[in-house]
Amino acid sequence: MGIPLPNLVKGMEVKGAVAIIIAIICLLAGIGIGYGIGTIMAPGPGAPGAPGLSGTLKIGGLIELTGDLAPWGPMYRAALELAESDINSWLEDIGAGFTIDIVIEDIESNPSVCLDKVKALHADGVLFFVGPTSSAELSAIKEYCDSNHLLVISHASTAISLAVPGDFVFRACPNDAAQGPAIASMIEDVGVDQLIILYRDDDWGRGLKDAVSDAFGGTVYATIPYTEKPDYSLEVSTLNDQVSAAISAYGAEKVGVLAISFGEIATIVQSAKDYDALRQVKWFGCDGFVMCTELLDPAVVDFVLDTGMVCTVFAPTKSPKFEHVRSYIYHEVGEEPDAYAYPLYDAVWLIVHSIMHVGAYDPDKVKEVLPKIAENYFGATGWMKMNPAGDKEASDYDLCAIVETSPETYEWEFVGKWVYATDTIIWTTPIYE
Repeated sequence: MGIPLPNLVKGMEVKGAVAIIIAIICLLAGIGIGYGIGTIMAPGPGAPGAPGLSGTLKIGGLIELTGDLAPWGPMYRAALELAESDINSWLEDIGAGFTIDIVIEDIESNPSVCLDKVKALHADGVLFFVGPTSSAELSAIKEYCDSNHLLVISHASTAISLAVPGDFVFRACPNDAAQGPAIASMIEDVGVDQLIILYRDDDWGRGLKDAVSDAFGGTVYATIPYTEKPDYSLEVSTLNDQVSAAISAYGAEKVGVLAISFGEIATIVQSAKDYDALRQVKWFGCDGFVMCTELLDPAVVDFVLDTGMVCTVFAPTKSPKFEHVRSYIYHEVGEEPDAYAYPLYDAVWLIVHSIMHVGAYDPDKVKEVLPKIAENYFGATGWMKMNPAGDKEASDYDLCAIVETSPETYEWEFVGKWVYATDTIIWTTPIYE
């Protein structure tokens, strides 16, 4: 599936220190040139040689290489490595006079560890961060970052509770105010009107559960919370009781299960496959475990195929810049990148462009200009305009599912789309028929 990297213009020679042309990109007709910002920006005080922009500027990279989110860690590390390489090449081309160093830390899918790593990096002088992935991790560091004026751009946190205007936390992806209706529309589209929701009992899980419940036109028959642990047999048994009762009352074709989970979904499915009732109904997922390779395991993939388990994930705009990132990650990792790898790449560019605009490694100054920089930036995910809370504006959502691509060979593939503007579902590969 690897596709050769497109030939991209790396920049323009800058003569003297009079101006910076941040980048040039063609946005029309799907044609893109360059890696940088999406329009030609007027030079700011961050021209080459400006005070404060010399040497190496450090950016903390908060990703999960162990724990529940570890399956996505290699993709995210590759995205950060590519961002650092691309940006440093571009900075050299334009004579910027400084480089960046992304200090990657494994935060272990653990909010407490995430906070400890932020504090340690801050002690070493790091003032800007990209990541973390989960809303629980972002919530754990938010107070510290706000209090100490540390600027953070998360690539994958989507909890509505973290959409706070005026803070030091930004997100390069949409929040769940859009994903909730996308999931609800998908579930309704395949005829389910009795829904049981199994969800992580954290800020993200509760918020997405509420967003789906508010948008769903049927009945939320039951909700079952769980906390992260090695075994979920008790929750799955409860789920089986609720699903069995709903089947008796309404019929299996009307009953569905929504799992709001991370990588622990594979452990949940291991328990669920022992119950006949749970295999009779349609299952649905979300961005928390889309592209999870552990669900490709022969021990659980039969259950996934029997129940559908289509996941929603926000849809980056396809462009040469998107393909540049996709091709690199696929080459390095050997897997189709998760959608949230692309905003991680974009987040680093947004920080660098903002620092250059203000001419200082200063989160207070950057915070004021970053939304305007984002509004004029076309990245690997497309146009990066932010809402008043500093989150990427709502977008369409892709529908992804595991399919059998050849005998006993299974892969995640795109099977449809939810269109934000019209609240409609378009299936390219029917899964629930």
